[in-house]
Amino acid sequence: DGGYVLANFSPRGISSDDYIVSKDPVMLPAGKNHIAFWYTAYSPSYNESIAVYWGESDKPGEMEMLWADSSFNTDQDHWRFQAVEFETEQDGEYHFAFHCFSKPEQWAVLLDEISIDTGSYTGQPDIRADQVLLPLSSCSLAQESIGARLSNQGTADISRFKLSCRIGDSLAAEQTFQDSIKTG
Repeated sequence: DGGYVLANFSPRGISSDDYIVSKDPVMLPAGKNHIAFWYTAYSPSYNESIAVYWGESDKPGEMEMLWADSSFNTDQDHWRFQAVEFETEQDGEYHFAFHCFSKPEQWAVLLDEISIDTGSYTGQPDIRADQVLLPLSSCSLAQESIGARLSNQGTADISRFKLSCRIGDSLAAEQTFQDSIKTG
């Protein structure tokens, strides 16, 4: 809580090949499970690479790759979210590893809010008003339109939402939308 994991790379022309491996195994039941996490690069000026592995051994060479992003560039203000579902054949203890494998002279990969759990991943929508579009100010009390530019900063798509507008303490307008807003 309140921190993140950082894989920092060598500036000496050496390709990174760093693993962050779970210290203790995670007990998972047979069936569908998932890992979810946020990741970003230290700076948008560098192309970074990351992969997620899992297996019964804590040795990365004996693990299976679940997911990879082999070339991303973003910054600490723009984290990316990823949820990966996988099947376990039997109840057991499993290890997970993040492989940071950027090319030489890159900077760092940051990880946060790593969650490993049973079943399918269920995301949380989070609607944000990026811009409110208001009519020009005037003395007339004519009927005017109000608009908004919205985005979904959550981890699940939004398929239905309601917007309302208040003037003072009074509800001026309310409308339900059936529009889809994808994450990101």
